[in-house]
Amino acid sequence: NPQNEPDLIAPYTYLSTGQPWKTTDVVHAALTLFTDAPTGMTGNDDLGTMSAWNVLSSIGIFPVQPGYDTWGLSTPVFERVDLTLDRRYYPRGALTITATGTSDRDRYIQSARVDGSSYGRTYLTTESLRGLRALSFTVGAEPSDWGTSA
Repeated sequence: NPQNEPDLIAPYTYLSTGQPWKTTDVVHAALTLFTDAPTGMTGNDDLGTMSAWNVLSSIGIFPVQPGYDTWGLSTPVFERVDLTLDRRYYPRGALTITATGTSDRDRYIQSARVDGSSYGRTYLTTESLRGLRALSFTVGAEPSDWGTSA
């Protein structure tokens, strides 16, 4: 229920059960509840909580464990996102997230790459995220075995 903020991490629990495609299904279904109309947000934004969930889930990363430095990975809804980041916290100053061909049909992660190297885990730590230049996803129409042993 994306209107109930304590449940915002619920879709991401599938990442730790070896079923990351279920995270994709639930997150993408929840994202359809948001629109760009004046009433396009479910519930109350509560100082940006719902907006932050929408943005982070849309770009494919989300802090899945409050109080810990764990960021879950899911399929972005954008083919490319270029983030300009504060160099005090992110020494690289920028992060590019790509998912070429992502769509309602092709929404399942087939593989992931971190700075060009194959990456099979369903999460990143804040420390590793701070040092990244590029996070890229290959997507397809069917669930794969990516992240099933993470």
